[in-house]
Amino acid sequence: MTAHTAHIQGFIDHCRSIKSLSANTIKAYQQDLNIFGNFLNQKTSPEAVTSEKIMDFIEYLRVQRQNSPATVRRRWICIRKYYSWMAGQGFVSPSPCDNLPIRIQLPKRLPRALSEPQVSRMLMATKSSASMGKKVELQKPSNMQLSTDLALRLMIATGIRVGELSALRLEDVSTDGERYRIRGKGSRERIVYVMNPSLQERLRSYMSARYSDGSNPSSSFFVNRNGSTLTPQTFRLRIKKLAELSQSKTRITPHSFRHTAATMLLEKGVDIRFVQKLLGHSTISTTEIYTHVSDQSLRNVLQNADPIALFG
Repeated sequence: MTAHTAHIQGFIDHCRSIKSLSANTIKAYQQDLNIFGNFLNQKTSPEAVTSEKIMDFIEYLRVQRQNSPATVRRRWICIRKYYSWMAGQGFVSPSPCDNLPIRIQLPKRLPRALSEPQVSRMLMATKSSASMGKKVELQKPSNMQLSTDLALRLMIATGIRVGELSALRLEDVSTDGERYRIRGKGSRERIVYVMNPSLQERLRSYMSARYSDGSNPSSSFFVNRNGSTLTPQTFRLRIKKLAELSQSKTRITPHSFRHTAATMLLEKGVDIRFVQKLLGHSTISTTEIYTHVSDQSLRNVLQNADPIALFG
């Protein structure tokens, strides 16, 4: 094992056990640091990595690997955190990343919220097929249909992330189906609420059925056909199939429902601070991006109404 390999593993262990970062973040960091290690050919000792070498790596990502600005920025942040940890452990002094003039401009992208017709078509698609692709006649929804429909409705009502949805346990849900304890990024917990009576009733019935099949409170709330935890990847595949069934012309992901929840709440006049708390954003600036979406919706409404056109 080379020095770099050992240090990278130490940093990853630190991220997992001390920082309690999500599995997806740890996986991304591992990939980023492996690319960095391969760039160094594993021959350069950690102490010998200079600021110039870091700059060369950023250029390598941009030119040779042709990574997007977002990917380059993420990998730069990972390398910076890695060397900050290295410096803290006394392996290097100072960090070669300190005071580097690296500025990565990201294109401004507004979140893509779904329209009400799009959401309706997606929910209708959950009822069209038990196999998510083959239309069959059913007397009642299959477990997969039911869980997918409820998961989508829960995401629209609360704006939770797909990873948070997957991590939800039966014990996290109040018996009346109203209160949900969510485990967010960085092991931060928050409470979200479902206030729609119809959805509360559906969720209570679903929860009762889950308990009747022998599940205990620590069991996953949403499960797959085999009774195992419904993973984010499996749910993404279900969303993709539903989008195909609903004949969507735009790409729809689980995160689209989070964007939709935030946008709809703001358009209904909900205070942005409440939306921030619901979504689990650490700063309100992250939530403010949705105000631009709402402004665009207002622009569209005014453009369609065009009251001055009445006067010629």
